[in-house]
Amino acid sequence: MRRYATIFILALVFACFGAAFVQPAFAQPTNVILVNNTADAPLSTIQLGTTYSIRWNIAMSPVGTQYRVDFSANGGTSWETIQVRNTSTQRLENLVVTDSGSVSPGAGARFGRGISRLLFRAPRESQNARVRLVQTTDSTRFGVTGAITVLPPAPPITVDSTLRGAIPAGTTITLSNRKIYGLDGYVFVDSGAVVRIEAGTVVVGDTAGQNSALCVNRGGILFARGTAQSPIVLTSRSSQGQRRAGDWGGLLIAGRARTNQSGNLLAFEGGIADENRVRGWYGGGATPDDNDSSGVIEYVRVEFGGIAAFPNEELNGITLGAVGRRTVFRYVQSSFANDDGIEWFGGSVDGKWLISQNAVDDDFDTDFGFSGRIQYGLIIRGAQIADQSTSQAFESDNDANGTFNQPFTSAIFSNITAIGPLSDTAQAVGQWNTLFGSAAQIRRNSRQSIVNSLFIGWPRAGFELQGARTGAAALADSLLVRNNRWYGVKGATLITPGGTTPEPIPAALTAAWFTATERNNLVTNQLGSVQNYDEVNRAFESPSRFDPRPVANASFLASASFTRPASSIVGIDDAFFTRVPFQGAFNTGTDAITNRWDLPWAEYDPNSFPYAAAQPTSRNTFVSVRSSNTLDYNALSLTTFPIPANDAVTVRYNLPSSGKVTVRVTNILGASVLDVANDVAQNAGVYEFNLNTSNLAPGSYFVNVMTERGTTSQKITVVR
Repeated sequence: MRRYATIFILALVFACFGAAFVQPAFAQPTNVILVNNTADAPLSTIQLGTTYSIRWNIAMSPVGTQYRVDFSANGGTSWETIQVRNTSTQRLENLVVTDSGSVSPGAGARFGRGISRLLFRAPRESQNARVRLVQTTDSTRFGVTGAITVLPPAPPITVDSTLRGAIPAGTTITLSNRKIYGLDGYVFVDSGAVVRIEAGTVVVGDTAGQNSALCVNRGGILFARGTAQSPIVLTSRSSQGQRRAGDWGGLLIAGRARTNQSGNLLAFEGGIADENRVRGWYGGGATPDDNDSSGVIEYVRVEFGGIAAFPNEELNGITLGAVGRRTVFRYVQSSFANDDGIEWFGGSVDGKWLISQNAVDDDFDTDFGFSGRIQYGLIIRGAQIADQSTSQAFESDNDANGTFNQPFTSAIFSNITAIGPLSDTAQAVGQWNTLFGSAAQIRRNSRQSIVNSLFIGWPRAGFELQGARTGAAALADSLLVRNNRWYGVKGATLITPGGTTPEPIPAALTAAWFTATERNNLVTNQLGSVQNYDEVNRAFESPSRFDPRPVANASFLASASFTRPASSIVGIDDAFFTRVPFQGAFNTGTDAITNRWDLPWAEYDPNSFPYAAAQPTSRNTFVSVRSSNTLDYNALSLTTFPIPANDAVTVRYNLPSSGKVTVRVTNILGASVLDVANDVAQNAGVYEFNLNTSNLAPGSYFVNVMTERGTTSQKITVVR
């Protein structure tokens, strides 16, 4: 009897220990934490309205285990289930997360399976909140975070007028630069309505945490034509210094051009589409029109967009759905978007002079048959800002399944400068976010081409072609990767992982194919800082010193080509493209003078910009190492920095109208000591060059910019 009792007790102890040690590790999430997009450390304090990521570990769970996501504002006394939008019905339902079994999602190693991309936004303030994941088939198996304080959102600025609901058909409204306009939720420009925005106007989203966006529906017109001196700004409503990625939903434009999806009528992501398939839907249906026009978007900045309306369904900074080619889209900047900087879903709209800065996910993302042409683009990445789905400068799919649906995603991008997160290839993990991927990723049967471009500082690969179909298209020159340069690539030149497609890449797609003479692709890796050899002035500097121009003797200034290979159908010889000799977005040009097409309208430090009604929307004061100079963008004017100068000085001038220009340096007596440019034709704009003063004796000199309509001069002092 004693023997049986002993066996019973041992069995009971084993069962207890089994319950304590074996069972929790099986199909039970552990280490549930909230993190942001710049670090892996768990957060105990978050802000209402800001998007975070839920991470957890279920290393022992079977693939396919499902969990619901709950939130408690009172320490776990009561729970509410987070909901998500059903993309088919546009109705809400409980969010269910599936353990996909991925070992290391993203570009860097991750702890265990199931740590997947799940964006989360707290629904309300709390001093003692919790988030938990509960197995859908057994509610006794769950994981829960520690205590979390949810702070109120940043205080909003005061607006002069509020836009809400829909601007109906037959209505034309004009937004004045004498007011600041605020959005109340989602605001739609209905078919047949026109919204005109004056140059220099500021429009802000709703209070952080409230879903808001400006959406131009099919047939609606947005006429937003800013100027270089007075760009239009769509930005966060949070106060200066408190703006965050995802404060609002950004700009969405729906057109009637083609996509390659069934029915050609698709809902925008983010829960903005209605059940009636009218508002927030894009595509021409049975009668698509690639020549459709949604208006004019010119000299426009969109800042801090990309609100996560639902978990894993966030809006972008700028979203273009089936936008037609008669739409004007140029001089546009998306900055600090909580998802992609600019995403094209189908359509045929062209673009020039585009900027994506500090997007969380990808910068230029194309899908569903986008066929536009893009020339001159600048991409800037923050070293620690990346997304759980892996962040690239380019991501391109034909569609999610890599089908042969037509039209193919066949956009052509030329003259792009993409500055990545990696300033030194010797940097260890932690100095850059491990969720960064390749500079460009073309996959899922996309036919997108990238030519005449520069990529600087990328941790995984310079270029990534995925899948047999994409690879076959590349081998057949149905997509072109030509005349590009990479500086500072930590990983392989060309990699082809199978993480997103089971298809093997063609064996012929090797590094040798990638760098073959006829393709003119070049990868340069050296020891030390990438900035020492990337042939760009100051790619990794702070906003006040950032300078994406090539150095005066850069090797790529005559390396571009717009000649179509005889075997290719890709129209890089199209008249849309200006046949410039240089690779990248900027040209050092005649006598080393660069046209700074990003100035003055672009803004690289939007969190500190003091937005106010009837005030400038672009900066005219430049802070340098030892001086602050003002440039008048409405007149012929000139500034130099730093003052005084040692071996070099940067000269920047504004040309208000096109004409012949001579730039000359004279001594204090007026005698010429250096001719920089003689009677050179230049278009109106901002120009910049570096003046080598190392050969000048210490003393005072004058830089003179002489035009057919006047002359301007600036004194410089050289010291040793």
